[in-house]
Amino acid sequence: MFIDSEFSSLEAPALLSFGAATAEGQTFYTEIEHDRPIAYSAFVEQSVLPLMENFPMTRADAAQQFLHWLHGLADGRAVRLISDSGFDRWALGELLGTEDAPDGAVWQRAPVAYSELDRLSEELRLRRHHALDDALALRCAVLGDSSFKRAGSDGRPIEAQPLAIQRN
Repeated sequence: MFIDSEFSSLEAPALLSFGAATAEGQTFYTEIEHDRPIAYSAFVEQSVLPLMENFPMTRADAAQQFLHWLHGLADGRAVRLISDSGFDRWALGELLGTEDAPDGAVWQRAPVAYSELDRLSEELRLRRHHALDDALALRCAVLGDSSFKRAGSDGRPIEAQPLAIQRN
């Protein structure tokens, strides 16, 4: 499972969104609401906030939905959570409210060059610096698969029409 996150700034990070994509194409995306003002870096204001879908939920609700989704897909099997940055490991901890990975899950960093993620995002018409789209680009980079197929509700693969607008 490939994960990515967006956060407010490097100086005072607040989790903004979290996305995940499985090797088979199932996806998860959430945005986090905050009960206090957040200071955003100029980069986040210019590159991340315009991509937000503006349907935030509480961290607790987002964590519960992610764990339900994760455990449903795992079906008792071990899960490897793969990200390109240690910040995504931090984001997972922020989302879940614990430093520990979910039961049955381990984290692995996949050092993928930002230039490769930029290239794949452009090629696949993904929104760069959107947590779900970045997780999809990472998936393609690690698996060497740029012909993304998303799984339908019956689990069978379906062709993605532009990925940037395909959501579960």
